[in-house]
Amino acid sequence: MLVIRKEQMQRLGAVSLQRLEDRLSLRLRRHYPIPFSIVGPDGWSAAIRAGAAAGRRHGFRTEGDLLLFLSLACTFGAHFDSDPQCGWAVPYLSGASGDPGRPRIRACYAAAMAHLDRTIGKDNGEQVKVLLRAHRYDWEHAWSRPPEAILHHLHPRKAAELGEPVLGRLAGLAAHRALGYGLRSPGAGALFAVLMFMLGSGFDDDLLYPWAGALLRERGWPDERAALAALQQAALQHLARSLAAPPAAMVH
Repeated sequence: MLVIRKEQMQRLGAVSLQRLEDRLSLRLRRHYPIPFSIVGPDGWSAAIRAGAAAGRRHGFRTEGDLLLFLSLACTFGAHFDSDPQCGWAVPYLSGASGDPGRPRIRACYAAAMAHLDRTIGKDNGEQVKVLLRAHRYDWEHAWSRPPEAILHHLHPRKAAELGEPVLGRLAGLAAHRALGYGLRSPGAGALFAVLMFMLGSGFDDDLLYPWAGALLRERGWPDERAALAALQQAALQHLARSLAAPPAAMVH
């Protein structure tokens, strides 16, 4: 009699999961070539593993369901499921135990596409304008302005879609997150608000933006001004690479 022990079953399950994540990684890198080129194969695989685990926590198990969840994570940020900017996702990610995943993730994806239609247009035409506005903005003199004013300038359609209560909540969250890194100035809160707005509220813990977390964890800065200047410069370099992407690969 062939007996498969518990440890062997666990190893088989791990192999099956690895193959699933490998397929998801391959399929998604074709649609997100710029993020893949920035983080490299190992970073990309780590991001897909983390995103798939997050999807499973919401009850999404099949390859198709996880593909949609990961597409949203690549588009709106790894932590879109808790991002105040992604209120459209909330009704579909908190299903009851045993609730089938496919109808929920398909409805969530449809809500996301409707949000993008309203904010960047069905032809994605607004997204290039947003990136160009950010690229050409006078950042040197930006940080004395209220964060909400900067966000309205960068992406007026998205700012209008979110509304003032959400923008205010985002600004408050940004200031709190910056403080967690010892960055106390209003300019630090404003910079965090911009990066959250453009990259997702969890940008500092997002494996697709490793430069952000690495810079913020660096302890060798002489002062806060130097740390913020480095973070700003890295963000602008990331932006320049994003401008080289085909429209379908750029979302924010």
